[in-house]
Amino acid sequence: MIDSSAYIDALAEAQSTTREDARVISLLEQACEEGDDRATYALAQCSRYGSFGYPLDTQKAHNLTKTLENSNIAEAIFNLARDYDIGHCVRADPKKAFALYMSAALLGDAESCAQVAQYFNRGEIVPLNRKIAKAWKARSKCDEKLIAPPYRRWLS
Repeated sequence: MIDSSAYIDALAEAQSTTREDARVISLLEQACEEGDDRATYALAQCSRYGSFGYPLDTQKAHNLTKTLENSNIAEAIFNLARDYDIGHCVRADPKKAFALYMSAALLGDAESCAQVAQYFNRGEIVPLNRKIAKAWKARSKCDEKLIAPPYRRWLS
């Protein structure tokens, strides 16, 4: 787990009133090269949405996010789950999507908890179990800071 000062600088630059988009990207790229997974996720998001003047490239966004599959960045794992869920840049794979949603949910991602609840509520991939679905739905309404394990990597 690397905490790059370039990532912190990129966050500060991104929030600056005199922001320079090229500097934000340059700092994120530096932090990514230094091994900061948060920067990799940020670059994936820039690529996914064309933020800070970064070229829009959804395949690159998926590929960057894929490198974070085993990270503790819940947001990245959720995005990857969504890609497999809807077949975005990959062949749809409901079992893989469920496994990734579960991983992100266990990291305290509220949206992933809601997705896991839907799987149990519909009996897809897992046996139908409304009691478990209700528990996951309730968890999805909790403050993420309260349900996340201590090893979750926060973006800021």
